[in-house]
Amino acid sequence: MRVDGEDERSQALVEQLDALDVPVIYDDADAYSSLNVEERARSFSKKIEGCGFQPALQVMDLVRAKSVWVLAASAGGPEAVVRFIQNVPADISDVAFIYVQHMDEKMAEPLRKSLARNTPWQVIYCDQPRTLYEKSIYMVSPTSQVALSEVGALSPTQQAWDGPCRPSVDQVVVKVWRKFGRDSGVIVFSGMGNDGAKTCRMIKNAGGQVWVQSSDSCAVDSMPNEVVKTECVSFIGSPEQLAGHFAVYHRKLNQMLNQQAKQETHYD
Repeated sequence: MRVDGEDERSQALVEQLDALDVPVIYDDADAYSSLNVEERARSFSKKIEGCGFQPALQVMDLVRAKSVWVLAASAGGPEAVVRFIQNVPADISDVAFIYVQHMDEKMAEPLRKSLARNTPWQVIYCDQPRTLYEKSIYMVSPTSQVALSEVGALSPTQQAWDGPCRPSVDQVVVKVWRKFGRDSGVIVFSGMGNDGAKTCRMIKNAGGQVWVQSSDSCAVDSMPNEVVKTECVSFIGSPEQLAGHFAVYHRKLNQMLNQQAKQETHYD
């Protein structure tokens, strides 16, 4: 089906397609026509793969996340992130977390189980394509990079992470920024190094949120301190304070969006 981007009716059609709870694949005709047959096939295959399949543990009536936040951590991070999710209210909706923890593969499953014991949200290890649903925490594997598709599917790739940080906060933040823009955020917890400092400004400039764990509550504070130096941080606190602020922030945001929707309905 071809859509004329200059036709006023096209935007309404795209909005209707985006509201569906099934994957929809778009192609830029101009860009696509410049590819040869093999390149077209590869491009299309990647998009199909990105749609992924959902395992049995995921309930089909779950809602796709409208907002995605990166939880970034390294040394001392697991304890801090557990404290954070323990205090995130269960009724927060429309949000998914992507958890980027510097670790080796052996640490992944014990960490997933630890998180799952401390939250009513589902905790999912991204070793295959996963659609980003609300009230879910997605753990990124240290063994391969991830791609974030147009339809909101997080998929492992065949590429190893660039640089020493595995997984890489910077590389994940870029992908979340491209897809979710102002509907994204990043919280940097305890950790060593400066992973995340290079890209957090992208989230801030898009209208998203950048928060960090306070130095006095960190096991190692170099990661959050490096992000503070970028001057794009809007909140600093302990894991418990971060969770409380997160709840207040999203409730205020939802109230504002509901008011806007009511006003638009009134004007219509």
